[in-house]
Amino acid sequence: MSRANSSFAPAVERSPVALVSAALVALAPQFATAVTFLAAWIAPARMPPGLVRGLLVAMLLEFLLLHSYAFLNLATGVREWAKAGERLRGALAALGFGAFYLLMAGAIGLATQSMMPVWTILWLVGSRIFEILVAGEPGSGVASTRSESWLRHLLLYIVLAVLTAVVPLPALGLSSEVVAGLELSGSGVWVEKPQSVLAFGFLYFGLGAWFDLRARLRR
Repeated sequence: MSRANSSFAPAVERSPVALVSAALVALAPQFATAVTFLAAWIAPARMPPGLVRGLLVAMLLEFLLLHSYAFLNLATGVREWAKAGERLRGALAALGFGAFYLLMAGAIGLATQSMMPVWTILWLVGSRIFEILVAGEPGSGVASTRSESWLRHLLLYIVLAVLTAVVPLPALGLSSEVVAGLELSGSGVWVEKPQSVLAFGFLYFGLGAWFDLRARLRR
């Protein structure tokens, strides 16, 4: 079998449609997360209160996970045309990193008597494992590609956290009755104005996935 016909051929030998399809599938969990934040902002009354609270927890846990992504990126370098074994090793490395944060989420869940932190961390780490298994990374500069993605997400997190906290945002479906029903504990802008964290999550995951998609298609 020639290299051009191989299913593990480099991205430059694949059709544009195949490249776009692979990138969209790999980034689907990130786009789905963004849509979930938007749906919770528009129609929170149609969702379980625990889910909306879990989205707030997700942004807190994502901040913790961002600190590990730099190490995770180096440990899970996988080429786009890598064989299944290489992709599996990358996924297992991601799982090892995730196990540490799963214990942390379990402790938070035990303290709050809720499993939501555990499900949230499983989704966030699972999204990364899914991306590794499905598509690997575009091109051979895996570490460089992932470092750029990490820096983009870190910058997005900082900028959007500030913007959504200071810029007035419409409540949309978050009426005073709905907010009271969420039973959010603590204080701060995320608790007093939940639309700020929901807008934050929507923009963070949505723009992060969009920029990652563009980066994949440029290589």
